Amino acid sequence: MRTRPLGPDGPDVAPLALGCAGMSDHTSPADEADAVTTIRTALDAGGDPRAGRLPRFLPGHLATNLALVDRLRPLAEAHGVTVAQLAIARVMARGREHPTVVAVVGARRPHRVQDALAAAGLVLTDAELHAIDAAVPADAVAGTSCAAPLMALLDSERGARPPATERGRLSAS
Repeated sequence: MRTRPLGPDGPDVAPLALGCAGMSDHTSPADEADAVTTIRTALDAGGDPRAGRLPRFLPGHLATNLALVDRLRPLAEAHGVTVAQLAIARVMARGREHPTVVAVVGARRPHRVQDALAAAGLVLTDAELHAIDAAVPADAVAGTSCAAPLMALLDSERGARPPATERGRLSAS
């Protein structure tokens, strides 16, 4: 689907977006199965809301990054977990190397919390950790995780920690 800028400095977005108020119980009882099918149909047609805002989901980057995800699929399947769970386990394993690293996992649904908890129990061997790092080297990921103004605030993405006074200020806000 073609895109257009949302305002003079805004992200590129599709000219048609899916409104979801009708999928809530606000106006009448919602049918969850219909809502999920409707959203999947919209995604298949192209509105992924991340595509206009997050650099890793831009058309030039998305195919590259999905190919990297596919490289992890065999190892995830060998453990009986999803690629997302494997990624969570990899971040948690970084805590063995760097004790200040923690996995912060967003979840919109209760089952995603359960998925993350299951990933917390996954123990990866050193060989598996090296295989993950070899399959998805940091410099192979296309695009940054968020827009440039936010990148300046992320320690994990820029490889450096802000001064202690800055860390305290950021965690207090």
